[in-house]
Amino acid sequence: MDAVSTTAKSGPERRACYRVDAPAGFLREVALWLRPNMGTSAIVTLDCLGAPDFVASSELHGVRLEDVSTRGLGFSFVPQVLPGGEQLRNRSLYVYIKLHSPAVNRENPRYCLFLGARAVHLAQHGDRLHMGLRITQRGTPERTSKAIRMFDVARFGVRELTRWCDDMTRMGRGMLPPATPGLDMEQLLSEIAAQGASCRASDDKR
Repeated sequence: MDAVSTTAKSGPERRACYRVDAPAGFLREVALWLRPNMGTSAIVTLDCLGAPDFVASSELHGVRLEDVSTRGLGFSFVPQVLPGGEQLRNRSLYVYIKLHSPAVNRENPRYCLFLGARAVHLAQHGDRLHMGLRITQRGTPERTSKAIRMFDVARFGVRELTRWCDDMTRMGRGMLPPATPGLDMEQLLSEIAAQGASCRASDDKR
């Protein structure tokens, strides 16, 4: 599993520009929010976010994680699970991803991330649609409200993905500090559902 350097720059920018292939079995969950104008706000309320347009609990549901870098993700889909996917080029969107850690005895065995991204590559290869996402934002839950605050990570990428790539190239031989706890998909979706029910109840009382 070789890391692929794509630039001659040095320092953090060089660290941000390599990627690794993702073997089967490391994608735990993925969700995509594909509606227009998604993936651009600094604060995303759960009411505004709504339910995802695509959800898969594993690679058995027609989606495959192809490669990972600190600033991007590569997926492929069978056409029937993502109809109209070829029209997503250059569209901003949100993606939730949960990855198993390649490291042995990792205290936190999963990486859970909510990201803003842009679809920069779409191509049909055989019977699969390949999508390349460039990560622009990383989300963290707001403590005082039902919302997610998005931070700009376009230049240097996401440190948890850098760590995942490092662990993958070392195949678990290098032990690093545990990843920052992220968002749980089931909790996120239940919060969205609860927020929607609360809004409907408020409307009924008016």
